[in-house]
Amino acid sequence: MSLLVLSAKDVDAVVQKLTPQELMLLMGKVFAALQQDVPEEVSPKPVQLPHRIALHLPSHTTLFMPSRLASAGGSAMKVVSVPLEHSQHGLPATTMVMDEESGRVRAVVNARSLTAVRTAAGSGLAVSIIGPRNPETLVLFGAGLQMLYHGLLLLRMYPSIRSCTVVNRTGNARLESVMKALSRAFPKILLRSLSSSDKENESAIQDAVSAAHIICSATSATRPLYDSDWVSPGTCIVLAGSYKPSMHEVSSRLVKRASIVVVDSRSACLREAGELIAANLTWEDLVELGDLLDVDGRPLPGLIDTKTNSSGDVTIFKSVGIGLQDVAIANLVVEQALSMGLGTEIDYD
Repeated sequence: MSLLVLSAKDVDAVVQKLTPQELMLLMGKVFAALQQDVPEEVSPKPVQLPHRIALHLPSHTTLFMPSRLASAGGSAMKVVSVPLEHSQHGLPATTMVMDEESGRVRAVVNARSLTAVRTAAGSGLAVSIIGPRNPETLVLFGAGLQMLYHGLLLLRMYPSIRSCTVVNRTGNARLESVMKALSRAFPKILLRSLSSSDKENESAIQDAVSAAHIICSATSATRPLYDSDWVSPGTCIVLAGSYKPSMHEVSSRLVKRASIVVVDSRSACLREAGELIAANLTWEDLVELGDLLDVDGRPLPGLIDTKTNSSGDVTIFKSVGIGLQDVAIANLVVEQALSMGLGTEIDYD
């Protein structure tokens, strides 16, 4: 048996071939699987999501996240090293895909961009259900891979979008890289970038937020990125940044304006999403994305109307990430890479 190794370049070659529809349907199957009841006697369980294990290293906290999703190829484990404040390194991630028959590692995949791809695909699925039908303006807060892939996916999803503003704390090399990638992919879109640390840009950021039909953020902010009063009724807000109670990308006031708050996981978001915790939201206040899908992962028509609060005037999707998403995207990439003749195969025996 051989071991397939996929580099970042290999992964990018595969991802570029995937359509938003393929990615969203894949994530739909993940969230739908979470809602399915499995009899106790069934073994092994088709859906397994053990709690992650953390190792504390000198420059990073390394997280080990195993999971199993039988309907999407089987089992995998993602290893992510989250840099400490003093670290000068990035955020490396690797996914090991298992061969369930032999118990061996089938493939080792560079997952640095895959985390962003699968998160953006989940966000895109949610926006397609709770967002505006023909948005024209998009605002992105942050200049990491998460916002790059959110921008790429949403602009491909909605040809109606005419302008996109990227707001970052500083005008750094990462922001320049995001702008170049978006400009190269969408030369006809009106693109601009704004640095929030420059006080002169505050009114421009306010104007961009007020005009936005979709606002996405993926930052480590501990206080709101923009004022609730800036946000116009009807806006769809995607929050992909916070993953602990001290982090807040938006205010409690904005959260409480929502007609619906959709989450990838109620239990995870009530434990980790600072914005929702600060707003004192409960289990009953949240709708899981999987509740809006049929067993095949496709949106259920008309269901959204029964789950909205008529007093709200914006919609929110909050994501903290689920390990099953990593299993699904890694298995898909491995299969596509094999069909495309990508990667390096190493003799295992």
